[in-house]
Amino acid sequence: MWAARLDDTDSVVSLFTKRLSVAEAIDLADLVRHAPVIVQPYVEKAYELRITVVAGRVFACRIDSQLSTRTMTDWRRYDFEHTPHAPIQLEPKLEDALRDFMRVCAVQYAAIDMIVRPDGAHLFVEANPAGQFGWIEELTGLRISDAIADWLVADLDSTR
Repeated sequence: MWAARLDDTDSVVSLFTKRLSVAEAIDLADLVRHAPVIVQPYVEKAYELRITVVAGRVFACRIDSQLSTRTMTDWRRYDFEHTPHAPIQLEPKLEDALRDFMRVCAVQYAAIDMIVRPDGAHLFVEANPAGQFGWIEELTGLRISDAIADWLVADLDSTR
């Protein structure tokens, strides 16, 4: 998210994401030069994935962000009524790759975001070791909280 004063007033805006042309991004450079900003090319999407991995257990949710103009660029602009969320089974090869990634990173929990392009290619966006999962669980019935509880109890038992 970034914040900037975009005109001569004292009003400040914050944005998660916004599609800009190269010229627009350059025009804003002075306004955001002291703010954390990530600039990246736009990727066309078929849909997006929020994949929650808990101690090797994989919970994948398909987010049909392209069905709502509000969420087309960024699903975090939430429009639950028009943006279906549904459990999805990932291909075993992708699940194995995510487990390998978690092992290499020595992380037991992460909320992983991916984009699935119209050609079916999966693009990794980020892995957040403190990512939220409650809304995914509520919308899909995926038992992420149970997996976290199981992991914590197993970890506690292993220290006794």
